[in-house]
Amino acid sequence: QSQTEKETAKTRQTSSAKAASAAAAEKKTAAKGAKAPEGLKTKFVKVKQSLEEEVKSFTSKAAESMGLKADAEHPRQIEVVIDAWESLRGIRKEIDVSMSNRPRIVRVKFPPGIAHGAVLRVKCPAVAGYEAERVDVRVLIGPHQFIERTGLDVLVRIPITVGEAVLGTELNVPTLHGSMAVKIPSGWTCEKDIRIKGQGVEHPVSKKCGDFFVRTYIVIPAKLTRPAVEAAQIIDSCYREDVRAAIPRSLT
Repeated sequence: QSQTEKETAKTRQTSSAKAASAAAAEKKTAAKGAKAPEGLKTKFVKVKQSLEEEVKSFTSKAAESMGLKADAEHPRQIEVVIDAWESLRGIRKEIDVSMSNRPRIVRVKFPPGIAHGAVLRVKCPAVAGYEAERVDVRVLIGPHQFIERTGLDVLVRIPITVGEAVLGTELNVPTLHGSMAVKIPSGWTCEKDIRIKGQGVEHPVSKKCGDFFVRTYIVIPAKLTRPAVEAAQIIDSCYREDVRAAIPRSLT
């Protein structure tokens, strides 16, 4: 009986040890199961934050490269084209600075003599649908019918008649300082520009002035009378040599 009791006690100990081991294993498995979702959630959040930061960085760089980034140090930039005459005399223009279908009109003052590529910083007050901001307006000088600008230099194209080119004349040319009389000598061929030094645009800092140029071109009447045609033929007969003698037959 003593031996039997010993074996029973040993069996009970073994069973208790197995039960404890099974309970510990179950507890460990349960702990792992509880931690796994939390670990995956943390990893997911980190990946999401990383992707959001990358997208934000890419969007910011793309916006900056297109001139759309707007903050205190890098205001949004837009380009506005004015013609050469407007750049000389100065102008006030209403321009749309919005980046959507909803217009946002501001009035911008372009000072006289403003240069191509100059940047004007414009304050845009808060209005319905828009916050207050600063916008950089980059000025581009476009073509004009009879005025050209190259830096501080100004060129004006003036038409003359056949008779004025042959006989010579005196032209009243518009300049930055009013009308100026410019003499055209007889036999004028319109090959050269007439240069007037120091009558161009004044530099706002150095106060140096560019030059003013007059370029003429001959205008032929739309309808010629018989005497006009005969006069042209008489003029042609005065040429002693081929006027195109120096021009090659081919450029290749």
